[in-house]
Amino acid sequence: MSTKHHSAKHIRLTSHPVEGGHGALPIRWGRADPRERGPIVGSTF
Repeated sequence: MSTKHHSAKHIRLTSHPVEGGHGALPIRWGRADPRERGPIVGSTF
């Protein structure tokens, strides 16, 4: 049985929501401490 995997064309980040940023948490890129930076979640779905 073979399974084909489709590669993602792009990655969605929670810092770039589809609906224009309403309700998005602020991201401070470049901060080493995740508590200062903010949550980063990526998805290919």
